[in-house]
Amino acid sequence: MDKVAVFKNELRNYRAYREEMRILAIAIDDLWYQMGGVRGVDTTKEPSGAPKGYNYDLAERIHEMEDELTRLSANVQKVDRVLMQLDAKERKLCDIYLSNRHYAEFEREMATNASNLLRNLNARLREL
Repeated sequence: MDKVAVFKNELRNYRAYREEMRILAIAIDDLWYQMGGVRGVDTTKEPSGAPKGYNYDLAERIHEMEDELTRLSANVQKVDRVLMQLDAKERKLCDIYLSNRHYAEFEREMATNASNLLRNLNARLREL
């Protein structure tokens, strides 16, 4: 698969990656909270002397989620780096893939032939 097609696929998935990253970050925080529990000293009870056990299952799930978050973050950063190298008109064309809209809608907005612009965008993406 050629790198332009791969990049367009990443653009189409960009918003899903961002949403999944947000959900994973919340889930990781929840697991850390479950693992640590509420901290503090209860002065109304006698100390038990037994330390709280370490939950290896939760730790493993946190580690797996953090790995997935790292992978998604790398994908998002890769797309961001390429988008930063494009000019405003080329970024506007990338919105076709980011918003999953048909190029004819952009053709009307930009008052020009979108197929030529897309051909130019593909050539520019091959350079990067």
